[in-house]
Amino acid sequence: MKRLLVITAWISYLCLAAQVNANEQDITVGDRGKAIQQYVDELHQNLGFSGVVLVAREGKVIAVFARGTTNHEQDGEDLTSKTLFEIASCTKPFTAIAILQLAEQGQLSLDDSIGKHLPNVPEHSKAITIRQLLSHTSGIPGTNTQGSGDNFNAVVPTFFKGGPKHTPGSHFEY
Repeated sequence: MKRLLVITAWISYLCLAAQVNANEQDITVGDRGKAIQQYVDELHQNLGFSGVVLVAREGKVIAVFARGTTNHEQDGEDLTSKTLFEIASCTKPFTAIAILQLAEQGQLSLDDSIGKHLPNVPEHSKAITIRQLLSHTSGIPGTNTQGSGDNFNAVVPTFFKGGPKHTPGSHFEY
């Protein structure tokens, strides 16, 4: 159980700076793929949509498209299916789902203290609960861990450095 939570937390950390890498060129499969491509092209032409779109069904890629530039200015580089994007907070729902599944399976409780499951949590933060982390009521301020390396045990103390700004569970702060 402890190992699963550590793995989930580590995946979460990596996702803070995670980047998405799509395939090399546009792919369309069948009529659906062509219809999706037409729709994405219309979004790009009429609304200025920029992005990389991948559509899959039952594990098979139906379509991959890249439209627009890396910024909304004229000097941006054209997007390709290999363009890297920082996805940061987009990972939070996936992390929450993984944690809730572990709770549903009885492998942890949302009211467990993080000190029970995570190594190297400083004493001042050990009583914070998983529920408080999920609901942004832990009191832990936003922390930039970029550049802290890829050693999870070294990142944990950095993340909790200084302790909570307010009593955990007392109010919401994102």
